Amino acid sequence: MKFKWLSAGVGWLAGGPVGALIGFALGSLFDSTSSVSSQYGDQRESTYRRPEELLTDDLSTILLVYTTALMRADGTPRKVELDYVKEYFKRQFGVEATKKHMLVLRELLKKPVSVRQVSMQVVQHMPHPQRLHLMHYLFGIAKADGHIHPNEYTLLHTIAGYLHINPRDFHTIAAMYASDKAYDPYEVLGVPTSATDEEIKKAYRALARKYHPDKVANEGETHRQAAEEKFKKLQNAYEEIRKKRGMK
Repeated sequence: MKFKWLSAGVGWLAGGPVGALIGFALGSLFDSTSSVSSQYGDQRESTYRRPEELLTDDLSTILLVYTTALMRADGTPRKVELDYVKEYFKRQFGVEATKKHMLVLRELLKKPVSVRQVSMQVVQHMPHPQRLHLMHYLFGIAKADGHIHPNEYTLLHTIAGYLHINPRDFHTIAAMYASDKAYDPYEVLGVPTSATDEEIKKAYRALARKYHPDKVANEGETHRQAAEEKFKKLQNAYEEIRKKRGMK
């Protein structure tokens, strides 16, 4: 299954930092399994003869690299984060492909990764709306354990900068994943509390166009559902402000 919102093509992943990282992961995985294979005969050896087959879609490696960096940001990868990633990958790639991706993730977690170099490739080949989807995925991992660690937030902010996502869009996304105590509907819309009613309406209309589910109508059920959730958060924030102000 193709990861449609990363539909930039696969050729650009053949080399560079992404290729090097995945080469390390696959090489390490192959080394660890080949020694086991020699002990149990040809049947197990044939299973691991071609480690590159662990990845059914090269574009998914981008997710794996960012996932690795974020899961290590607050010290130790957590099971709840891994469960979140597994479920997301299952919806995108299917159960069998996810098993293979998780093997690669396990190896990547043993090695430092450079999100800056990877992001340089992403910016060149991924449109801005898809980069926003990528940030939502990463915020989802960070929030999987119920809160976003300061180190995770710092890394997310850094990644957003590398991906050329402007501060307003970043803070809008961050506000969607804020804890209940920190939730601020004005931040979700990216406007100050001093904004006029017309400014609030204008901000809402602009974000509604950007996050409308129709934008990802052709990219699969998973993305459509995610877009609907984001759109609902925008609507809820706008409705909350509208009722407090008595806006028509």
